[in-house]
Amino acid sequence: MKKESQRILLIESLLALIAIFTFFIIKGFNMLVYLAILLIPLGLCLWLFGFHQREERASKDVLLTIVIWIIVYYLITYITGYFSGFLKNGYSMTVKGILTNIFTQSMFIIIMETIRVSLAKKCKYFKIGLFIAAVVFSAIEIVTKFSLGQVSSRLDFLDTLFTVILPVISKNALLTYLGYMTSVGNNITYRLLMELPTYIVPIIPNLGDYLSNTILTVIPMILIYYLSRAYFSKKEKIKDSRRDLKKRKLASVIGICLVLILSVLVVLVSGVGRYLALTIGSGSMTGTINKGDVVVLDKKDKKVSEGDIIAFRKEGVILVHRVIDIQNIHGVRYYHTKGDYNKNEDNWLVEVKDIVGKYKLRLRFIGWPTVKLNEWILGGD
Repeated sequence: MKKESQRILLIESLLALIAIFTFFIIKGFNMLVYLAILLIPLGLCLWLFGFHQREERASKDVLLTIVIWIIVYYLITYITGYFSGFLKNGYSMTVKGILTNIFTQSMFIIIMETIRVSLAKKCKYFKIGLFIAAVVFSAIEIVTKFSLGQVSSRLDFLDTLFTVILPVISKNALLTYLGYMTSVGNNITYRLLMELPTYIVPIIPNLGDYLSNTILTVIPMILIYYLSRAYFSKKEKIKDSRRDLKKRKLASVIGICLVLILSVLVVLVSGVGRYLALTIGSGSMTGTINKGDVVVLDKKDKKVSEGDIIAFRKEGVILVHRVIDIQNIHGVRYYHTKGDYNKNEDNWLVEVKDIVGKYKLRLRFIGWPTVKLNEWILGGD
């Protein structure tokens, strides 16, 4: 086993060196060059371990589950896009461009997943190798999307963390887990279905970076939980017992509930639908709405009366204050506002076009992590 562990570490070290080499040395990233370089660890891996052909018993069931989840993913994103709008795909939509992108990306996926599964299958008695594999494969993918020049402040770092690093780590955790538990076909299928449509479909949902990357980060984690409960709770041994059936049903219910909760939270935070969730970062409404609370706003309710609490934009910042007076000036409706905790009223008037939404609900304290994170960001600029 020691010799096999050393072989695993050898290939993982080689992959890490490729990631470092690409990140610091290669200028003007070229996918074909990258593919040629990756053939080296692929050949070494097949020479040392051979090609894994044994089909795991659960592979077909897992494949069906993966396909269903991916279909649900596309339904959710494109239905959401119906409300948020669509963007033109930034990749080349010419026949040559589409074929080139499909070929290079498919080859990248096949090479990466063949190496991954070959390594994962040999980690039965070397579990730390699985963790290292997930980290290394994440690094290899991250260097194709990210450079040091993109990070010049804490805000840039967090933006890169949420839009690039976390989704990649989450995806590679799932793929490494799948590679260990099932077969290479499932890994390749998952990646082809999730990644190739990007190069083919001319329009994509305008979900925004936060919403789209939150979905791409959380879905693999939910899938890992679901698959571990539904198929792998007995270490690859699947017994058709009532107890196992109950576990699968429970895992299905929990998975669906998590997806629903996630969908509601993401929709609220992103403001795609009628309602918007907003974290309060100041103490101007203390007593009524405290710093660190989250308020839910109705973006469609424009019937504002004196005494209502509204959220409005002022110099690029969203404020939540109470309406204390309404004025009509030359036929235009203006609102005079004041924070309940402030001694003085606001020295400006709010127009209807500046109103983001009308206050409907307060959720106490749950916004504190966001407040602290925002203070950390501002403190670093």
